[in-house]
Amino acid sequence: HAGIINISADQSIVLMGYDPFNEQGSAIFNATNHLNSSDHTSDNDHKDAGNITINTKTLEILDGSFINSSTIGISSGGNIHINADDMIKIAGHSKNNNYVSNINSQSRGIGDAGNIHLESKKTSASGWLSNNQLVLKSW
Repeated sequence: HAGIINISADQSIVLMGYDPFNEQGSAIFNATNHLNSSDHTSDNDHKDAGNITINTKTLEILDGSFINSSTIGISSGGNIHINADDMIKIAGHSKNNNYVSNINSQSRGIGDAGNIHLESKKTSASGWLSNNQLVLKSW
């Protein structure tokens, strides 16, 4: 696998905006600790994308921002597991309307997509979720 990303925030994580041709978005972590680990593999490595795990009280993915674990070629996309005690909100699009807020795991080749698993008391999605299997759980 490529690198694994684990993010923990006591209060909130807010991702805002994406536009690769103009100004970039921002990520705000309200946390006492977090860990990021990543790796890059080439098409010749045939490694699956890394898994992403996020634990927080609230997660907001806004204005075209996204969480993505995908590959190109024969490898599989990574699994994404998000546990937000209170809320997960996915809403909006980039300023130029080219990018919608999303959570995405896919293989842009012949590999399988990863699984996306969301757990929260409240989930609000006006963007999109894309993978081969989607599990939504609200209490």
